[in-house]
Amino acid sequence: MPKHFAKNTVIRILLLLSLWAPNVLAAQNTWPEFVWAAQQTQLSPSPAGLNELPQRIALLIKQGKKTQAQAELAAALPALLHTPQQPSFSALQPWIFAWDWTHPLQQAQQAAVAAKQWDNAYWLACVLADYHLQNGDLTAAQNHLEQASFADDKSPAGEYASVLQGVLLQKQKKHRAAAARYEKIPPTSPLYLTAQINLASVNIRQDWWADAINYIQTARSKQDKQQTELGNHLLMTLGFIQLKSGFYRDATATFKQITQQSQYARRAALGLGLSLLEQKKYPEAARIFEHLKAAATVDMATVDSYFLVAVVAQNRQNTAQNQETIALYKNAIAWYEAQLLTLAQVRGLALTLSQPQDLTRLKTAWEQLPLRPAHVQKLIERQLEFWRWKVLLPAAVTPNLHAELERELTDVLMQNLEENHQALTAYLSNSRYGLANSYDKKH
Repeated sequence: MPKHFAKNTVIRILLLLSLWAPNVLAAQNTWPEFVWAAQQTQLSPSPAGLNELPQRIALLIKQGKKTQAQAELAAALPALLHTPQQPSFSALQPWIFAWDWTHPLQQAQQAAVAAKQWDNAYWLACVLADYHLQNGDLTAAQNHLEQASFADDKSPAGEYASVLQGVLLQKQKKHRAAAARYEKIPPTSPLYLTAQINLASVNIRQDWWADAINYIQTARSKQDKQQTELGNHLLMTLGFIQLKSGFYRDATATFKQITQQSQYARRAALGLGLSLLEQKKYPEAARIFEHLKAAATVDMATVDSYFLVAVVAQNRQNTAQNQETIALYKNAIAWYEAQLLTLAQVRGLALTLSQPQDLTRLKTAWEQLPLRPAHVQKLIERQLEFWRWKVLLPAAVTPNLHAELERELTDVLMQNLEENHQALTAYLSNSRYGLANSYDKKH
């Protein structure tokens, strides 16, 4: 087993996970209108003012009161759309995107154009472009960015448009052109940190590690002292670069700074384990990988760790422990094979989604897979929402809407299943190779 496997393959996975952003096919306009109309029947005035509304919505969702949160945000949205550049709107924007409320955004943008309120019109065009970029619809994003292209480059809307244009260019693999867009953002802009992070990702994609570190360090020097998810993201990316560059002690220190509550915590633990493995601190690395294996919820850190714990044992170069290595590789092979069986089950369930009980069974099985992107979860929840609200829909709309939602879900789900298959089969193949190599050493 090549010792550099963990460094060259697993680290690459770690990078992709640290930079990953979800992609979703855009929904038809009928869907946001349907959700919007359904929610209008139960709107209630929000007890919180617009400035306090983001905290209010977050609290309601944490309490499991999603419907009430949607109703209160829907009631407040018309007022928010009068001043879309305010921090309160930006704070609520992720929920607006998550619930696909593009129809009111489009109406507000058209009204701003008609009233010649150009700052609002350009800003809302950027918001819509942002939505479509996150959902993977690059054509729609480009159309809205063309509308925003008339904004002054030095205005807030112009800076927002420059960042989004950079993201679009990156998705088109035009990294140098993207960098030119990000470099337009001045240090005084609220989007400066985002631009610096994106510049780092541009340099990483081109293997310009030193420049990437400079951008990350600049961003870290500008952020608040309080540790945030932005800070965790910066540390995650910096830790990967240090690991890739062979600065294992620095990577160890960086990964340890990521907070335990962060969405990056398990990936940071994986990076920490790899750093320790490269420093030949085998017991510490093994404990981390065993801990990641034991998690109740399977993810890519689990997939990595079944293989890596065997790699640790093999790298100890202790003939007496060769039997342990063989047992660990066998355990990994059995686990990957079981995951592939679950994958085949999900693939079978995905072929028939004509009834809500079919979708429920699919959701339960899919949640056992390691790669579960948010955009797939979103489409499954959207389909379930369709069944819950179906009784309120006009009969003429139901068949076409159902067919469109099912097509979207099937297309994205099949792509996700293929990604799971590639990851699992790659690790299964490497585990089989590792097992054969261990048997050779035994004899």
